Amino acid sequence: NVSPAVNTQPATPATPHLRPHAPILSQKQTTMLRAAVSRRSLPRHRVGLASRRGMTFAKGILGRHKVVSLEDAAGIVQDGDVITSSGFVSQGCPEALFEALGERFLATKSPKNLTLFFGGGPGDYDCRGLNHLAKEHPEDGSLMIRKAIGGHFGQVPMVAKHVLDNRIQGYSIPMGAISRMARASASNSPGHITHIGMGTYVDPKTGNGGWTCNTNVLHET
Repeated sequence: NVSPAVNTQPATPATPHLRPHAPILSQKQTTMLRAAVSRRSLPRHRVGLASRRGMTFAKGILGRHKVVSLEDAAGIVQDGDVITSSGFVSQGCPEALFEALGERFLATKSPKNLTLFFGGGPGDYDCRGLNHLAKEHPEDGSLMIRKAIGGHFGQVPMVAKHVLDNRIQGYSIPMGAISRMARASASNSPGHITHIGMGTYVDPKTGNGGWTCNTNVLHET
């Protein structure tokens, strides 16, 4: 007698029911986020794009929601933060976010004392891109930014003007090195080592890459 074949393969699980998309942010989450970025519930070091500790809270709320309002996204940036932008000319540049940050500064005088870190000049040779962050407040003449570290300033003339007028610290670093530095930071690498620029004004032994008289050694600032 021949025994009938037995199927030893596990049964294919049924396709789980696809749940509808949940709301982007609940009312409670929105209230918590806005309270945090206005410093009502979290200290300064817990908020800010430039700080990994600061992103802990933001990721807790925003990390599960890929789409948030422009107001909430712009509200995360705080005084003294570092803003890094990808993009070459206007391609890949978060135009709406930078515009919202500029409008927020004119309305509240915050965020201020920002440091810009960019490669290929995210702008349009006129007023878009990082140029939105070159705002000067009409009441007291204060600026949004205090330092700009970039590989190409031609597309961001409003930022470049502040550098040339010696109103902010300006540094020019080779564009490829800046791109690699941003990549290393994003991948949690210890840094980027390069020989590019050795023997020129960006060589730490002979200069600091600074364009203005108020620049210090870059790695110490």
